[in-house]
Amino acid sequence: MNTAGYLRWAAAPVKRSARPLLVSAMALWLFAGCTIGDVPAPVPEATTDAVPRTADRSGQPVTEAPDAGSGPLADVDPCGLVSADAASTLDLSGGTAKKVGAARVCRWRHEGTTLRGSFSVGVEIFDEHGLADLDGPRDSSTIGTHPAATVRDVTGGCRVGLGVGTSARVDVTAVGGEAELGCRLATRLAHLVEPRLR
Repeated sequence: MNTAGYLRWAAAPVKRSARPLLVSAMALWLFAGCTIGDVPAPVPEATTDAVPRTADRSGQPVTEAPDAGSGPLADVDPCGLVSADAASTLDLSGGTAKKVGAARVCRWRHEGTTLRGSFSVGVEIFDEHGLADLDGPRDSSTIGTHPAATVRDVTGGCRVGLGVGTSARVDVTAVGGEAELGCRLATRLAHLVEPRLR
């Protein structure tokens, strides 16, 4: 019933005793009809579930605590491969352990005088991937007693891999600045890391 119809109905003659009851009932009906549709839908409560792990620049999932390794490098801590003296010599700050994809990683920061000389520096332990599994064109060499390979990434980073047996390796990386400067930094750090692999 619309408003005009209600007014005609309310004006029609009815028993005096029934009119207040009918008018009250109709008023309640109109009030309910106008307000039910305006009630906002309940808002779902925010969940407190953990956010899925973030990703590294390569798209590999990252967790804060690396699992224990296996193979010849099982007991090696990636952060422990860089001594305090080595970090000081190369102006490295930080030293944060992570698990990135298949690698157990430790990351530092090298702040140069310019952006081209500033890098994110990493030591990455691959327990089940040897030097032969290193992707990209490489310059092969030997560092200390370990076979080595240098790979320049297309995005500007540099990686120096150190083979440990046939099925494991340690990569030293420098990413962020000029590629040639990054390779120099990664090679210097690889020479400081290599004796600690014996």
